[in-house]
Amino acid sequence: MESPSFLDDPVDLRTLVGTMIFRDPNDVPSNPAAAHRRRRIEWPSLNSNLPQLITQNSALQRPPPHVVAKVKEMLDDEFAKCDIKGSYRGDEEAISYYYFQKNHDDFGPLLKLLYWRGRQQSAIYDLYEQLCMRGYIQAHNVGLPMSITKESSSVQSLTWLLECFEGPAKLSAIPEGDKVLGLHDDDFSLPLQWLATMVVRSSTDITGVLQTIRATYYLGDVDKAKFEEYMQHCLSKRITCNPQEGRCEPNLPSRFGFWLPHGVRTSPEEVFIGDIRKSVARFNRIEECFQEWFGLQPDVIYTEAQQVQYYETDLELLP
Repeated sequence: MESPSFLDDPVDLRTLVGTMIFRDPNDVPSNPAAAHRRRRIEWPSLNSNLPQLITQNSALQRPPPHVVAKVKEMLDDEFAKCDIKGSYRGDEEAISYYYFQKNHDDFGPLLKLLYWRGRQQSAIYDLYEQLCMRGYIQAHNVGLPMSITKESSSVQSLTWLLECFEGPAKLSAIPEGDKVLGLHDDDFSLPLQWLATMVVRSSTDITGVLQTIRATYYLGDVDKAKFEEYMQHCLSKRITCNPQEGRCEPNLPSRFGFWLPHGVRTSPEEVFIGDIRKSVARFNRIEECFQEWFGLQPDVIYTEAQQVQYYETDLELLP
C-alpha cells in the first residue's frame, strides 16, 4: 500500500478511546517511582532531564572495586555481541576507547553511550508491545533474525515516516558538541528500523499503525516539516507486507549495545517469553551499572528491580 498521510486526526470513537487509554493528562502520580515508570515509555528527547543526566554526570570518585568488576563483566559481554571487525557507524570510537581503557577502568563514557542507546530502545520496545496488543504486530515475528545492514524499500519508507515524529526529529538535531564525549552515535534510526521491520512483517494497515503511534505520544506528535520532506523526497512510498522481511543468518554480530529482540526461539511459549526477557534484561543490567558507576540515587533513576519492589507494595499503584 502507499504510505499514508496521518496529519489529519480521524474523529471517531476508536481514536478517542485509544487516546484516553494511552495518555491521561490528569493521571500524574506524585511518587517518583511511579513517575519514573511512566518516564520509561517516553522517547528520550521528550524528557529534558535525560540528556543532562547523561552529558553532565561524572563519577565523583573512583567506583568501588566490586562496581568496576561488575561493569567490566557487562562491557565484555556487550562487546562479545558486537561486530568488532565490521565496526558499524558510531561504534569505531567506542571499540577503540574500550580496548585503550580496558586496563585503566575509566568506563564512564561507554556507560553513557550504552545507556543513551538503551533508553532509545526501551522506548521503542514499549511502543512495540502496544502495537502487539492492538494486533498490528504478531509478537512471534521476532523469531526471525534481522539484518541491520540491508533494508527493503518498504522498511526504508516506514523508518523515514517514523522519523517524522518529534522525538526522532529532535534527537537527530542534537548539536555535535552535546553528544556524549564524541562517542554519541548520531544515527538514531536503528531502533526505528527494527520497529519498521516488525511492522512490515505483520501489518497491511500502515495508517492504523501510524495513528496508534501518534495516539500513544511515545514519539511525540508529527513534525510537519519532516513529514513534508518525506512526501517530497521519498522516491518509493509503497509499503508491502512481507513476513520474511529483513531475514538473515542467525546469530550475526550486531551494533554495540543493540538488544532489541530478534532471532529468538518462539516455541514452546515459556522459552519464547524467556528469550524476550533475556533481551530486556540486557538493558536492565546496563541501567543498573550506569546507576552504580555514577552513584545515582533512586530519585534520579529507578531500576527495573527497584520499580518492582515499589509496585509490589500496592498493585493499585501500577500505571
